[in-house]
Amino acid sequence: MLKFLEPSSIAIFSDRSIEPAIVDALMDASMSVTQRELSDADFTDPSLADVNVVVIASESEEMADQAVSTISTIRKTEALKATPIVCLGFSPRLTSAGETKSLGLLFSVKDTTSIEDKLLTIRSAVGSANQFRSLLREASVRESAIGLIRSGVFELETLQEAEHLATMLSKACPDPSVAAFVLMEIMVNGIEHGNLGISNEEKSQLLEAGTLQEEIARRAALPENLGKAVSVEFVRYRDRAEFVIKDSGEGFDWRRYLQDVTQDSEKLNGRGLRLAFALESVTLRYSGNGNTATLVLT
Repeated sequence: MLKFLEPSSIAIFSDRSIEPAIVDALMDASMSVTQRELSDADFTDPSLADVNVVVIASESEEMADQAVSTISTIRKTEALKATPIVCLGFSPRLTSAGETKSLGLLFSVKDTTSIEDKLLTIRSAVGSANQFRSLLREASVRESAIGLIRSGVFELETLQEAEHLATMLSKACPDPSVAAFVLMEIMVNGIEHGNLGISNEEKSQLLEAGTLQEEIARRAALPENLGKAVSVEFVRYRDRAEFVIKDSGEGFDWRRYLQDVTQDSEKLNGRGLRLAFALESVTLRYSGNGNTATLVLT
């Protein structure tokens, strides 16, 4: 069975009997699993404050219509407003960009999908949750002189540098926790997709195989990639922070990519951009050949 990198707390709300193999695999991975009837769900329960991922399981087609209302209710709960949600057995029927914005970070997988792939989807959601919480902790404790800086230009080459810069710059933003996560994701995209040329399909395969970090290290050591950097231009205003993030790659079809990651909740990669487009406080635009992103955080 698929391995999870670290223990997490998962809440499962279901109107059916979820496959025992899924629950067993989660518990074998030292996950804290809570199961509740969807019809009796109380999303305001204080005990949900420590939940990393919410799973909604249903085999009813009617749930696809009800899901938007159900997930909107979850998002109105302070403790769960940024928590990844996995829809097992159905995909919410989204009718507008506004609904996509309001529902936040979603993953979905069809009921006919294998148990292994369902677990892979849950693992991806857990990874998103853990990364978000890790950056939140880092941003909350990091002391930075960024409060004295109104503008600046930075360069980075590695994922570790991206994490450090993201948490530092987040201190200059209205919501540091959201800023740290979104900045980190865009910088990482610049390194992985731009500078190192890892395609979306390749990244999905590497994530499934658990070998993404090894491939990043291999490509970073290639002669043609030495010295490639991601530049970050930063300007802070009274009510917002603006960033221009540019990588050294050849660009990509960003219009198609953004359509894919914002509309297809079954994709495992692109989760950071899905979150960026799901938050009202975030404006993200790509330009040119796709190697330049403009980010505005309010």
